[in-house]
Amino acid sequence: MDSLAADSTHGRDDPIYEHVDPAVKGFAVGIDAWNAEKINWPRLACGVCAVGYVVFGTVARFTDRGSRVEEHNPVESGTYTINGRCENGGCEQDFHAAGSYQSVPNDYYDEFGQHQRDYSTRYLPACVYPPPRLMALPASTPRGVKESVEYAASALFSTPHLAIVALRSAIEALLDAKGVPESKNLHQRIEKLPECSEESKQDEMKTNRDLLLSAKEAGNAGAHQTGTTVLDDALEMAEIIGVVLHSLYADPRPTIEERAQRLKEKFKPKKRSK
Repeated sequence: MDSLAADSTHGRDDPIYEHVDPAVKGFAVGIDAWNAEKINWPRLACGVCAVGYVVFGTVARFTDRGSRVEEHNPVESGTYTINGRCENGGCEQDFHAAGSYQSVPNDYYDEFGQHQRDYSTRYLPACVYPPPRLMALPASTPRGVKESVEYAASALFSTPHLAIVALRSAIEALLDAKGVPESKNLHQRIEKLPECSEESKQDEMKTNRDLLLSAKEAGNAGAHQTGTTVLDDALEMAEIIGVVLHSLYADPRPTIEERAQRLKEKFKPKKRSK
């Protein structure tokens, strides 16, 4: 595979995310490039070994028949495929991605004040297989929660609404693990979390309850959105769930109150709904 040189920090410097891999968002929103031979693909975390990162090679493009490729109006669209490999020598899992691409106009004025227009190409993924790692999970995270998060990662690029459904399932699986009984709806079930916990942990569980309610609201908001908005809501939901999981299962466990405060500063509160 002809690999491309890539900065190991590319796509990983988003201050919003501490658990969600920010490269996932960089990949999902689309990659703009001027030269198909020099695309700085975000380095996704390997979902197989959970140690290495995926280095992608050269993209293969297939132009739509209806595209107009003219000298002064190079509007082009089509589909693409690209192969990658985990850089971890103990893994070297092959990855495959596919999606669509289209020409994107870039208007500007030159030094003489004349309007100019250039075109870059935007690559929008529809699938990545095997799915990359959406976020790091503590080793003792319940199996049902892990499986739901992994499914969310597989759906994120093509149908982020399904990723939100999977993350709601992750919350349900977490409540199962904590012995919270079924309720009329997810909101009411989350509300029961503190009372189903040991007395010495109820204050901590109240904070986790509030965080899970915020995660649910992010998912509710995303369910009625499109484009990058639903993607942002899905990733916000995943990040909040990650904070809760680390507060419950990480070793050593972080202080949940401090993490909750940082989340409030990062994400705007959403109106609660049942």
